Amino acid sequence: MRQQYVQAQQLFDSGKLGEARALTRQLESYPLYPYLAYRELMSGLGGLKKPSLENFQKRYPDFPLQKDLYSSWLNYLVGAKRWKDFAYASDDQKLSANLSCWRAFALYQLKRNSDADALTKDLWLSGKSQPDTCDAPFNTFKSRKKLTQNLIEERMILALSEDESGLAKYLAKQLSGSTKAHAEAMIALSEHPETVSKYIEALKKRPGKIVTDYYVDTLKQYGRAEPEAALAIATHHGQKLFASDKEKNETVDYLLGRLAIKAPDRYLAATKQYQRPAEDDDAQRVLRYWLGSSNWPMVKATIATLPKDLQAEERWKYWEARSLGETGNDLQARTLFTELAKERSFYGYASAQRLGLPYQLNHQPLPVSSERQREVMGIPAIARAVELRILDQEWQSRREWYRALDNMPREQKVAAARLADQWGWYFVSIFTMAKAAYWDDVQVRFPMAYSQDFVAAAQNVALDPDWVIAISRQESAFRYDANSPVGARGLMQLMPATAKHTIRKFNLPDASLQDLYNPDINIKIGSHYLSEVNSTFSNNRILATAAYNAGPSRVSRWLNERGQLPADIWIETIPFNETRKYVQNVLTYAVIYQKKLGRAPELIKPSEMQLTRNVASNSP
Repeated sequence: MRQQYVQAQQLFDSGKLGEARALTRQLESYPLYPYLAYRELMSGLGGLKKPSLENFQKRYPDFPLQKDLYSSWLNYLVGAKRWKDFAYASDDQKLSANLSCWRAFALYQLKRNSDADALTKDLWLSGKSQPDTCDAPFNTFKSRKKLTQNLIEERMILALSEDESGLAKYLAKQLSGSTKAHAEAMIALSEHPETVSKYIEALKKRPGKIVTDYYVDTLKQYGRAEPEAALAIATHHGQKLFASDKEKNETVDYLLGRLAIKAPDRYLAATKQYQRPAEDDDAQRVLRYWLGSSNWPMVKATIATLPKDLQAEERWKYWEARSLGETGNDLQARTLFTELAKERSFYGYASAQRLGLPYQLNHQPLPVSSERQREVMGIPAIARAVELRILDQEWQSRREWYRALDNMPREQKVAAARLADQWGWYFVSIFTMAKAAYWDDVQVRFPMAYSQDFVAAAQNVALDPDWVIAISRQESAFRYDANSPVGARGLMQLMPATAKHTIRKFNLPDASLQDLYNPDINIKIGSHYLSEVNSTFSNNRILATAAYNAGPSRVSRWLNERGQLPADIWIETIPFNETRKYVQNVLTYAVIYQKKLGRAPELIKPSEMQLTRNVASNSP
C-alpha cells in the first residue's frame, strides 16, 4: 500500500485526477488515506458543500490539514463571488482578518446589514492596519452613517497603544472640532510620555476604558526611563486610572520591575513602600546586582523579601546557602547545600561539588506496559506519523506526532516518548517527555544520540566529548534538521557563515548548506568551531559555552566589565537570561553525559573556579 500511496500522490501532482481518485478508493485502510482524501477534496473545491467538509472533519478530527482545507474552500467561494455560500460556510468559524473582511462584505451584499455592521465595527476597532479587503465594508459602514467621530477617535487611541503612529495620525485627520483637538493632544502625549502626569491630573473622573488603557500604557512607557516617578503617579492618581486594585497592582508591579532594572539598589525599599511582594524575575535582577559586588548581607535581605514558595526554589536556596556561608553560618549553609545536592540540576550539582558529594542522576523511569504502547500505536495520528517517517517526510511526521500529543493523557505521552526513543527518534522522544512534564526518565531525556560521532570528533580536537554532546543537547535536542529563525542549522546549530569560516580555518572538506543537516558533517564542523572558541578563552568551558551562545566579543566584554569573580557568581550574573540558562544547562548536561560515558563527573574544573580578564587573553 505504501508504494500505491506514493503513486496516487504523483497522479494528483500530475493532474491525472481520474486515475488518482480510482487508486485512492483502494487505500481506505492505509494510515495515510486521509492525505489522499484531502487531495481529492482540494481538487474539487467548486463542488464542495459544508456537510461534506464537516463529515471529513468528524471522521478525521486530528488531521493536521483540516484548517488549510476549510480556508482553501472559503477563499475559493470568495474568488467565485458565491456570497450566500460563503456567508453560510464562514458562520461560526474562526476566521483570519482577511476572511473576516470578506465576510463583512458578503453580509452587506446579502443585505444582512445589522450583522455586517456589528462585524465591521469589530474590525474597525483595531490598533493595527487591517487588510485592504476591509476597505469595502469600511466604506459601506461609513456610508450608512455608522462611522462616528467617537469610533474614529477610539481607533486612533488603539493605534497609539500599538505604537502605530502613522495610522493614528491618519485617523486624526478625519476628526473635527473638540474631538480633533483631543486627538492631537493624545498624539502629542505619545511623543512626550514624560508629560503624562499633566493629562492625568486634568481628569475630573476616570474616562472610558480605551482612553484609560492608553494613559496607563503611556505611564508604563514613561516608567521605562523613570520608574520611581511613574510609581508615584500610579499610586497618587489610582482612582482615576484603575477600575480595581488588581489593575493597579499589575501596573505597580510592572513599574517595580523597571525599577529593578534601572536602580536595583532601591528595589527592596520600593516593594515595602508600595506593599507589593518581590517578583521572581525582578528579585533575580536585584540578586545579580548584589552578587556582582559580593554584598552578602543584601543577598540575604533580597531572599528574605520573597514569598515562601519562591524561597523554596533551588536558585534561592543555593544563594541563601552561599550567603550563610559567606557570613559565618557554615553549619546552616552545609545543611542547605546537603539538601540541594540530592537534585539533578545546576544548583544541585554545584552544591554537591562544594561538599564533595556524589552527583545524583535520579533516574526513575515510569513503568510502561506493552498494552499502553499498543494503545499509543493505535492512535491514527501516531500511525500516520510512523508511515510518514518511513517515507522520509520528517517534518510532516513530527506535525502528526505533535497533534496526537495534544489529545493524550500523561501516561500515553510517557509511553509515546519511550517508543520514539526505541526508534532512535531522539528529538521527538525528548520533546514528548517534556510535554508529559516527566523529568526523571534520564535515559529518554538524555539519549546517547550519535555518540560515536561525537566522541570521535571531540577527541580529534582535544575536547571533552561530554561537553560537545551537552552543547548539541542544548542547541537542538539532537534534531538533525533543526533550523533556527536566524538560520542556524543542524545538531550543533551552525550559522552558514560560521561553518564556512571553520571549514576554511581548519582546512575541512567543503560543505553545502544542505550538508549542515548531515549529523556527521555538522558534528565535525561544530566541534572544530567549539575548539576555536575554547582556545580563545584559554580552555575555559564556562566562557566558551557562553561565547558559543552569545558570541565571543560579548563574553570578552563581560569579563572586562566585571573583573574577578567566582564561577558560580559569574554564571549567575550573566546579563542575558538566555545565555545564563544556556550555560547552566550545558554544564549540567555535561555531568550527566560524563556519567553515561564512564568519565569522572565534575561540574566545574579547578581551572574554571575563578574567572578573570586574563582568561580571555587569547581573545582578539
